[in-house]
Amino acid sequence: MTVTELNAYFSNKRKENVPTLGYETVPVSSVEFPRPWANPRILSETTAYQIVRNSKLPVELKTDHGPVSLFYANSNEKYLCMASQNKVNIYSYSSQPKINQLTVFDAVQFFYLLTRHRAIGISTKGWICYWTDKGLDQSMRHKIPMFTISERITSVARLGDSQLVLGSSTGELYMLSIDDDQILVSTIYLYKSFLSFITGFIRSQLPCKSQYKKPHDAQSILNIHVMDNCIYSVDKNCITLCQLISDGQIEITARINIESRISSSIAQLLPPDVLKTDVQSEILNSCLTKEKEIIVLASYTIPGLGDYVQYALITFVIDPKNATVYEKFTASIPYSAIPNNMKSTPRIAATVALAFITFDNTVIAVSLDTVSVFEDAVVLKEDYVLYTEVYSQKDIDTAIIYTMDSGILEFKIDIAKIQAPSESGNLYSASVNDPRQRVTDIFEAKFEEAVVYGALEHTPLVFPLRPDSNDIAQAVIHMFTEILRNQSRVLPSRHLIDLYIESRYFFLNRLMLFAKENNFIEKVSLHEREKLMLKLEMYNISSALWDFHKERRGEVSTQSYWKSILSDLISMEKSDMKDLSVDNVFQTKEFIEKACDRVLLQGGDLSSQMQVFKSTNELLQRMFKTAKKFEETCAFVHEVDISTFVHPLAYHLGHRLFRLFKSNIKFVAKVNEDPEGIMTDSLDKIQEDIIILARLSLTFALEEKNTSQLDAKEEADKKYKKVRKDVIEGLCKLGLYQIAINLAQDHSDIPALLVALQTSNLHDVREKNLQYIDQFGKEYYECLLKYLDENRRTTNANDGYILELLTRYPSHAQQFLEKSELNIAWIYHHRQKDYKRSLNSLKICIGKEENERRLNMYRSWEEILTVALQQ
Repeated sequence: MTVTELNAYFSNKRKENVPTLGYETVPVSSVEFPRPWANPRILSETTAYQIVRNSKLPVELKTDHGPVSLFYANSNEKYLCMASQNKVNIYSYSSQPKINQLTVFDAVQFFYLLTRHRAIGISTKGWICYWTDKGLDQSMRHKIPMFTISERITSVARLGDSQLVLGSSTGELYMLSIDDDQILVSTIYLYKSFLSFITGFIRSQLPCKSQYKKPHDAQSILNIHVMDNCIYSVDKNCITLCQLISDGQIEITARINIESRISSSIAQLLPPDVLKTDVQSEILNSCLTKEKEIIVLASYTIPGLGDYVQYALITFVIDPKNATVYEKFTASIPYSAIPNNMKSTPRIAATVALAFITFDNTVIAVSLDTVSVFEDAVVLKEDYVLYTEVYSQKDIDTAIIYTMDSGILEFKIDIAKIQAPSESGNLYSASVNDPRQRVTDIFEAKFEEAVVYGALEHTPLVFPLRPDSNDIAQAVIHMFTEILRNQSRVLPSRHLIDLYIESRYFFLNRLMLFAKENNFIEKVSLHEREKLMLKLEMYNISSALWDFHKERRGEVSTQSYWKSILSDLISMEKSDMKDLSVDNVFQTKEFIEKACDRVLLQGGDLSSQMQVFKSTNELLQRMFKTAKKFEETCAFVHEVDISTFVHPLAYHLGHRLFRLFKSNIKFVAKVNEDPEGIMTDSLDKIQEDIIILARLSLTFALEEKNTSQLDAKEEADKKYKKVRKDVIEGLCKLGLYQIAINLAQDHSDIPALLVALQTSNLHDVREKNLQYIDQFGKEYYECLLKYLDENRRTTNANDGYILELLTRYPSHAQQFLEKSELNIAWIYHHRQKDYKRSLNSLKICIGKEENERRLNMYRSWEEILTVALQQ
């Protein structure tokens, strides 16, 4: 499997690929995937929970008239609504999905679909919109005659299909009774005060459902909960219990102050140096469980933390008969915020086992049972939680999270697993021998989740971690080791060989990148990082080798050659590339080296050998570049220079470049002796590879020289010069003069450059000589003159050219002739009318000359110059 195919799994997680709510066709569980991360719907999965992208909201549902004032969903009745300042969109998806758009005259904060064709919306100012027709097109308006102008509706609860209970900012309780086209408003508290007499013209319109006066300490109603004809009203200080009796009347059975209990419960969570009296707490929200327990969400301040507040939940068990309450459970919420920066008040919903607390972009689940310490969260990347609905089914508790842009997510938690004993491997068991190790184990699980699922480009989630240095180092090394040993649950089956090899490297690499991106990598010692990177490099090259092997599956000669090497390397009679890439990754380097070293020793005809040479050339080039890129990335991204730790892979493969270059030169020379049956294009490909190997060999040798330690500098310089000389000579042997010239020029090898140019069949040799004299100066000039002089001893063909160069560059000529003698220097001096130097140079020629005819000519000129100097 290629990288592109692996990434296809991740690309399928785009929200565009998720069906719209009400239009789901294929259940997620009906399709098999190699691992949960490959499932397009699964955004995260651990041993304890799963986060799934269920569906997306209809585009038409979203309002375009200002901010959302209400979002409400009911998965049992299969509808949801989104309201803005003057619009309510209701989406029903029980059978044929349909959107009804309702117009309102005041922003709706509370909404209920009472029946399929009856709906009611309520604003905080007390305006009621009631729709009764089948199309929900027309509404009836009604205004609740509240006690004061500033009074606002703060909470609403449904009581059956035709009644609602409302709470207000002044602590009032109202009941709405809906009868066909009529809305009847009544109060729960009785008014017999002087103030009520003054406002009797208002209150006389509202019948009273009880004989109880409103308490003098009544506060703004935060929540109203209804269960089994019992109404639970929660305000800032108290819980009030009301019982609905047979004649429609209300009996207030208890009013219990919980202010001091909240303070005492929060005191259990404070650091030892913080006094209870220094802490201010406030009830924010509440919910009612099926066990009829009230769970209160409270915020509290701690001195020294500025404007930040902390959060806690307290479970209260209430005895209505005796009007008593006791605290069953208290837990801190792993979240801190500045209230003024939040878009909405935190909300709470609960099952019997779990509480789900919703903040702006986060839903936190906290265990309500003392046998488990489970707490975890769904955190949105760049989004906002509209609404959270919870339900239980068998041993799975689920929070349905409705988001603004990411669709509908499901946070599914396995209650049986988080409440299991520690002996079963449960990380969240409250009863463990080593609580510190439990913290580390939980962090490792979170770390793995963040590495695996945080890598997905299209995930709407982020996975924040709060570790200490010990947790990080242990988590990184442990997860790395688990993958190396094939014991990690993130890896697919080894039978899916392509996916297995690719994902193995992907997650190892992602692990290190994640640690770097989150500033965790410094917590791992440099020594450990170096070891991890060396291992990671082998898995990187193994993955690249596997891809290369797949490209060459059809090449019989290549596959046969590789199998012969693998048999010796792995000591298995029928070993193949799968055995190397899966179980013997750390022998990959030896395989590549042997493939390069033995390429001249292979049997078979020249055509088969040619195929193996082409494959081996490409193999080494690609593996060397892969290793080089990896090591450069290590130094830059991970701040780990593994070349200083030990000779890494690129070093070993770099030394094979020059060896393979020489093997290619020998092979081509062998082919040229008997070229019959060899395709021209195959030979051309070999020559292209030779050129690439030449360049890579020289670049590597130069880098090694430049980066070598002081004590190895001289040896590295000698090695570089030898490689440079042999490469250029080898290219010249094959007639690749222009390449040889270019490389000699690039690497400033003037003698090699000069020889390569003079022995080539290029038509502009003399023009290039002038160009290089201008470029390299007298060094090239003197080498050229010496070369031309040495090669004119058997013929005078170069005399004119030498004289031309001497005349063209007089300053270079003067310096050169002062320390070297040319056979025709006497002619140059004679033309310059320097007869004395001409005579001296001529005498040197006479002393060296063995040709009788030329010796006679020299002696004649000697006499002429002698006479000229005497006059």
